[in-house]
Amino acid sequence: MDGYGYVGSGPSRRVPFMGWYGTLLLAKPVTGTLPTHPQVRPAFGSRFGTPDPVWGNAVGLYDLGHGWQRVGVKPFYSERLRLAAGVENLAAATAAPVLAGWVAESVCAHLEGRTPAGRAFSLHLPNTDEDCGYEHLEGRPGRVEPRLAVEAIEAWAYEAGRTSSTEVISAIVDGTWNEAPAMEDEVLALFAALGFPLGTEIPPVVDPDDPAGPPVVP
Repeated sequence: MDGYGYVGSGPSRRVPFMGWYGTLLLAKPVTGTLPTHPQVRPAFGSRFGTPDPVWGNAVGLYDLGHGWQRVGVKPFYSERLRLAAGVENLAAATAAPVLAGWVAESVCAHLEGRTPAGRAFSLHLPNTDEDCGYEHLEGRPGRVEPRLAVEAIEAWAYEAGRTSSTEVISAIVDGTWNEAPAMEDEVLALFAALGFPLGTEIPPVVDPDDPAGPPVVP
């Protein structure tokens, strides 16, 4: 299924709104934009968020300042997500920390963080052993002791040169998620807690010959 779909394909998750799926990617490309970086499409996919008159584009491409960018991306057609390897390869290529969160129908997220110094963490949100009801192709991270998870995330932020909020990160990692806000908003809240601003949207440059691009209306 592409685009929006009903949340609740799992046995214990049924909510009455439309859900988003895809990866929210936070990184610092050396040049250009994340969608054009050679490590991005082979690992995360080639369908990127574009402005929508109804939903807006909170998961679009944003300039966060000082070279940092974030973007929402999902696999197209036969492409396959390579979350952990993609984050590791992108961190090596950019010589900067990378954080990615795969969001499943706005219900849960699988986070992978890497830094050039070798720091790494994997985390599932909500941070619980309870079955989320969604398939995680690379395996679902188990519950992490909240203190250790917060320390790992703050270490990532420190290496990225950011001033993080321990209080907000702790609330996200150790909080009880009641399906509101949507999980993509929770991931964006984590980015903010790491010390990144909302940023400025970068208008997408859509190649009409790119099969993963949105339909072109004549």
